[in-house]
Amino acid sequence: MEGELGRDYVRKDYFEQVINRIMDENKRLHKRVEELEDEIKKQAEISLTLERFAINLDHILNQLETQSQRLKKLEEVPLETNKKVRDALINTIIGGVIGAFVAKLLTML
Repeated sequence: MEGELGRDYVRKDYFEQVINRIMDENKRLHKRVEELEDEIKKQAEISLTLERFAINLDHILNQLETQSQRLKKLEEVPLETNKKVRDALINTIIGGVIGAFVAKLLTML
């Protein structure tokens, strides 16, 4: 029995080498996991930043649209004023011509 049990034993130096390799690999894997966790956190932060940026950009575009509409209304005011002035001038000229014609007719009678 002792002979058979002796074959199942591993030398201490070999066992320590295997344990050291396993520990080294464990450290490397642990470091890689930490690096991956950091990368995932960074990507999540970037994603959140991009989402905020998109929301802000949408808000800015809405403001630009509102300002564009207001600007368009402001640009229409001088056009309407010019049209009113032109119409008033035409009416005044036509009224003056008709008034002069009527006055001439009345003086002839």
